[in-house]
This record gives sequence, C-alpha cells and structure tokens, in this order.
Amino acid sequence: MLSTKTTTQQRQMSRKKASKSPLEGEFPTLAVREVSQTLSRWFVLNARDLPWRRARTPWGALVSEVMLQQTQLARVVEYWPAFMKRFPSPKKLAGSDESVALAAWEGLGYYRRVRLLRAAAAEIVQEHSGETPSDRVALEALPGVGRYTAGAVASIVSGHTEAIVDANVARVFLRIGGVERAANDRAVMRWCWSQAERFAESSAKPGVANEALMEFGGRICTPKAPRCSECPLQKRCKAYADESVANIPVPKQKAARVRVYMAVALAMDARSVVLEQRGAKGMWGSMWQPPSIETAKPITRSSAAKALGVSVHSLRARETFTFHATHREIVFQIYDASLAPSKFPPHRETTRGDALPRVVVGVREISSHAMSSPMRALFSRIRLDTTAASCVQASAPRVTAVPR
Repeated sequence: MLSTKTTTQQRQMSRKKASKSPLEGEFPTLAVREVSQTLSRWFVLNARDLPWRRARTPWGALVSEVMLQQTQLARVVEYWPAFMKRFPSPKKLAGSDESVALAAWEGLGYYRRVRLLRAAAAEIVQEHSGETPSDRVALEALPGVGRYTAGAVASIVSGHTEAIVDANVARVFLRIGGVERAANDRAVMRWCWSQAERFAESSAKPGVANEALMEFGGRICTPKAPRCSECPLQKRCKAYADESVANIPVPKQKAARVRVYMAVALAMDARSVVLEQRGAKGMWGSMWQPPSIETAKPITRSSAAKALGVSVHSLRARETFTFHATHREIVFQIYDASLAPSKFPPHRETTRGDALPRVVVGVREISSHAMSSPMRALFSRIRLDTTAASCVQASAPRVTAVPR
C-alpha cells in the first residue's frame, strides 16, 4: 500500500500538471477550505436521518449509492431497507437467482444497475472473501462501480481522502465560481474533479465534507428554486452576487423521447395468464411481460400474429393507449387472444434466432415476476392486480411452462 507521504506527493505532482492545462485561466480556483468548513458545520446541524447512515458499512453504502444513481432519494429511502434485509451481504446477492434480484429492484428502474451490482457482489465474494473493499481503487475495479461511487463509499464510510463529483457537486461548484457552462462539458468536468480533489484534501474529515457537499446540493443549491436565502455560502457565491443562479449550470439539451410500438397479446382466463420473458440484453432485459412484439412503426394485426406465432383470427383488437416512460413513448396495441393460456405457443422465435420462453402463471402470481413499469401499467389498466410484492418476500417465481 502506498504511504501517505507518497500519495500526497503524487497528488501534488498531479495538481502541478493540471496547472499547465487549458483549465488555467479558463475557470476560477475556489476557496475550497472555507467551503469545506462551512458545509461541514452546516451538515452536522442539518443532516437527514437516512437508513444507510445509521450503521455505516461499505456494502450498505455501495448499495445506496448504486440505487441513488438516476433515482430520487425518497424512493431509495423506501426501497433500501427491504433490499438490505433480503441481501444483507454480497454473498447473499451473489448467490441469488437473477429473477429474485430483479424482483427486489422493481420500482427503482434502470435494471442494469442491479445486474451489475450482483456481478460486483460475485467479484467481492471471489476476490475479497465476501468483504466489500473500502478503498477507492479496489472499489472502482468492481463491475459497474465508477470513480464517483468508489470515492463516495471510500470517503464516507472509511474517511479516505477521495474526491467525488456528481450532478449536485458540479452544480454547487459552478454556482460558487459563477461559471455559466453546461455541467456535462468535458472541460467543466475536469475542472470540477480538480476542485473536488482540493476540497477533499483541505478537509479535516473528507467523508463528512463530501457528504455535506452532496446533501447541500440536493437540499439547498437545487437545480430549480434554490433556497439562496438559507444558503450558508451566500457570501462566497459568485452566481448569487451576479444574480445568475438560475442560469447555472447551462441546461443541456434534452433528448427527444423515442416513440416505439408494442403489439401485446393477452392470453388469459379467470385464473391464469401467459407471460413471456424478454431477452437478456437491451432495455428491460430478462423481465416478464405478456407475449409482445416491439416495432418502430405501427404493426398490423396480421403481422403481429405472425411475429407472436399465432393465427390472425385468434387476435381481437382490444384498445390502444400510450405510456410515457423517461426516454420512451410507448404506444400499446392491445389484443385479446382467443387461445386458452395452456394452448398458447410455448416460446417465440425472434428474428435473431433466440427462443423467448413463455409460462402460464396464476393471476395472483403476476406480482412475483419482475416487470417493467409500462407492463405494470398495462395490467393495471385491464384491472389485474400486479402490485409488486415486498422484496423481503421475493422468491423465485412459481411458474408452469406452457405445454408443448
């Protein structure tokens, strides 16, 4: 392990190199020591009572940070305790079936995160004897763990001097410095990381200071309607002095929602329904849904029937409705299938040659299958109860294969 002296020398050399970069003169140098001290004092008095803060562990912190990626805090507060009860250690998650992990994650979205977390758990078991590492380098080597997440866990749990930059941190730095640029600009991100390194190194307790910085960005220096009147950094904020807070950071252009069409066959009776498992890759990979075909343009009933492996006469148009997801606008074309669930084809061949399995499940068992939010909305619309079961009780779904 590198000595503290060696590590400090390397950081100093890194800063000297950075001082010769195009960042010099283009961006301000922040008074990070004063900012760190002010925010640390503010945090001690105002820190929220979050479940993962009550008994800090590297594993609990890693799970919380992964959940917090692209998910609102309130939802993570709701889901984290149950997930940790179901998977209190990397060994528990690594040894679970993927379907169980997906079911436990349902409601948080972006399911690739839990797949990567499960892969990280497996590596922790294999390479670290089941103990989640607490240093940034080892953490960053895990699947799906980037510089920010590794730095957050290492500094907050173990007190290591590590930099962190997320959207909250970048926004705070840009406003303090009065930098009217987009936060995702590469040069801006390099500057933010350089300031974050200085910020951590200037802090007596880097973990406290880093957590204070993130919380301050999430509660006071918010993207919209920042609470400047309550801001302890008001006198040091150039954006406030220039009356440009609302303009910083410069908003990035939002990508337009992609419209897709999904033809869905509802093969069901009073007690059971046919579900089909999506392929492992792509959005909502390995999740369950009624037999469906996704296209870029509207599809005819005959084309849908052919793709789903049933006769055109077995499909009767039910309704069409649109679901607005974060990045997609999904136009559902719903068909009632006249075939009994037990008579439905047992799998579907895709254009890539994959065989997507189909199963017959009891209506009450739908909730134990991991499903995307759009599919939950579909079942809700047709008045079938698909309320997700508690992830504490999640287990491998009980299914019956469609008879061949």
